[in-house]
Amino acid sequence: MPRRGYNPDIITYTELIKGYCMKGKIEVAEKIFVKIQESGLPIDHILYQLLMKKYFKMGALAAGSSQLTAEILITELSQV
Repeated sequence: MPRRGYNPDIITYTELIKGYCMKGKIEVAEKIFVKIQESGLPIDHILYQLLMKKYFKMGALAAGSSQLTAEILITELSQV
């Protein structure tokens, strides 16, 4: 998208991640999440909840599958 002169916003990225999560492509969703972090866009609770829901469905939290999983969990819990 940036190559075409369009800079995606957090809503666009969230929808992309949602689509990849729905298709079971969590690795691609994680790469997009990292890209958002690197871009400096603020990450909202909706995106965190979307990823958390997918991790729970996959059983990834119980297994401690990734550093990103832990980061999301810590960030989400700190906002409670």
